[in-house]
Amino acid sequence: MASSTQQPFVLVIDDNPESADLMVELLQACGYSSAAAYGGASGVEAIRNFSPDVVLLDLLMPEVDGFQVASQIRKPDFPHKTVLIAFSALNDAATINLAMRSGFDYHLPKPATIKQVITVISNARSRNQDPTPAFANRGEGPTPAAGEVAPAFTYKSGF
Repeated sequence: MASSTQQPFVLVIDDNPESADLMVELLQACGYSSAAAYGGASGVEAIRNFSPDVVLLDLLMPEVDGFQVASQIRKPDFPHKTVLIAFSALNDAATINLAMRSGFDYHLPKPATIKQVITVISNARSRNQDPTPAFANRGEGPTPAAGEVAPAFTYKSGF
């Protein structure tokens, strides 16, 4: 984990390589150390291998989706604890609730400006030093079944 004076290492997990690479470039231009993983399974391995401070994780990915990644890395025996930020165009209450039940700390809707992303990362870092969860419902309810997602969504701009 990065010290309070150094920028956190951010891992971006998205099945769209162009989106992931662009976010990595923007974060690096802002002084963050960052890397990308292209899909859920490779994302879990990257978290194991690189112990990122913060993970920006897309929700809808083929094979292993973001909900499954969150559930896997929140298991008590997973070797690394990280701040998880759901970064998705899905922005309805049911999806956000499912994300929190899966183990996410924050939800940031796409599209987002780099300023919004950095603000959430900064808030996540502060919150990580304070054990109070970002959402009151985090950890409540059953873990969602594999592939469970909200049936529809309403996009809301901003965050």
